[in-house]
Amino acid sequence: MIIARENQPRQRKSRQATGGGHGNQDAATRAGIGGSSQKSIYNLDWTSNNLTDMDNISLFTDLISLNLSHNVLRAITSLQQCSQLETLNLSHNIIERIENLKGLGNLRYLNLAHNKISRMEGLDFLEKIETIDLSYNSISSVSQLWACTT
Repeated sequence: MIIARENQPRQRKSRQATGGGHGNQDAATRAGIGGSSQKSIYNLDWTSNNLTDMDNISLFTDLISLNLSHNVLRAITSLQQCSQLETLNLSHNIIERIENLKGLGNLRYLNLAHNKISRMEGLDFLEKIETIDLSYNSISSVSQLWACTT
């Protein structure tokens, strides 16, 4: 395990969707994604969209890379169906707890920098993790770090 800022791993598949603009409209609607097409999306980037929740992310079951940085997310939710996810960027949000990552056994890169996290917990299920970025949070103890290395 590496606790440092590093480049994200290469993406194996190239089909992607991006959502531009700002506002509180549903992210899937803004990206023009509906019906069954979301199941074939591998890379999803909804950076800087004022998203307040992750409720519809579970619709994207084939995701390999998800970038929801620079939003206003308070919690990590709705990732249970995204078991293929390898790269997750939730930096620059207002997340307070590391939670709901148990089903992400393929996750290799996790960026939670610039949030409001105070405890390192909920990382012991990440068996393939290589990089975790928790910089610019309020973590006072790294006692659970060793759980990620076993």
